[in-house]
Amino acid sequence: MAPRPHLFPIAHELRTPLAKIRMYTEMLLLQRETSEDERMRWLESIEREACRLGQTVENLVLFADPPAAGDPFPSRRRLDLGSLVEDVVSDLSHLAREAGVRIEADPPVDFIVLADKSALEHAIANLVEDAIARAAPSGAAAVTLEAVGAAAVLGITIDSVDGEDADGAAANGRPGTGQYRLSAARSIAEAHGGGLRMDESADGRSRSLFSIPLADPRQADGSGGPGDDPDRSTRG
Repeated sequence: MAPRPHLFPIAHELRTPLAKIRMYTEMLLLQRETSEDERMRWLESIEREACRLGQTVENLVLFADPPAAGDPFPSRRRLDLGSLVEDVVSDLSHLAREAGVRIEADPPVDFIVLADKSALEHAIANLVEDAIARAAPSGAAAVTLEAVGAAAVLGITIDSVDGEDADGAAANGRPGTGQYRLSAARSIAEAHGGGLRMDESADGRSRSLFSIPLADPRQADGSGGPGDDPDRSTRG
């Protein structure tokens, strides 16, 4: 059977957390921990890697079968996008430390959007993980949040240095690990009436621009569909 290189990044995304889960599980079964604090750190690592596996599977599902544009999420509610970004960045800080990447983020609060919380967290996490994966060693990922017209626009700027371009494609043109993340984030943005655009400058810096409509003060939780993108200039 001919090799299928496009499956290699998927295998890597699954193999790495599985290996960590197996390692920590074996050490716990052998009672190798030297303190209760160490035992808790190992358990937290298992939970973190299990969540990472779950997100990888969700990315593959969204990549293979993206939601129809304009199809509203049923559990949509009013959310503070700034607080959500802050929480996701905090949750992924361990990945940044492991990669030697500094995340610069101080998003403003009171950016209220009407969205599915789980889906929005998923999209933001994908964008932050992609930035960490492609940032220059000892570099930084700058996270910004601003209002552009009637949309909230989340921007993440990095020095892009690895073998994938700003759209997540590997050097051989096949889907890279990042392409699955970005495809899922784009699907979620578009299903909420927003979009995702990836820009890359001549000096190698790249920026992702994730837009989602700001909530109308009259909108209640679970009301309405995504409508049109209020800032079509940010659509990819």
